[in-house]
Amino acid sequence: MTVFQRKSRLVSFRVSEEEYECLRRTAAIHGVRGISDVARFAVRKVLAIPLEEQNGLMNQDWHVEESVAKLTQNLEQVTHRMDEIVQRLDLLKID
Repeated sequence: MTVFQRKSRLVSFRVSEEEYECLRRTAAIHGVRGISDVARFAVRKVLAIPLEEQNGLMNQDWHVEESVAKLTQNLEQVTHRMDEIVQRLDLLKID
């Protein structure tokens, strides 16, 4: 039988809708009480890693996120420009 230790501290943070759904599905799949248990498990895993390695992993993740954001922005700009070109070509076909 599992004995649950009473928790005395509260940590609150925001997640995206996608992250929330992932947490919710993970909790359901593993049959835990809720997303708090999943988040607590993830935090314990990070805290088990030596501090020096945590810094390296977090810095690496931030750089990846920044790169993805820049690529997404560039892709949106290219898509917008391509739409403009297509519209101009359509106007030329009409003439």
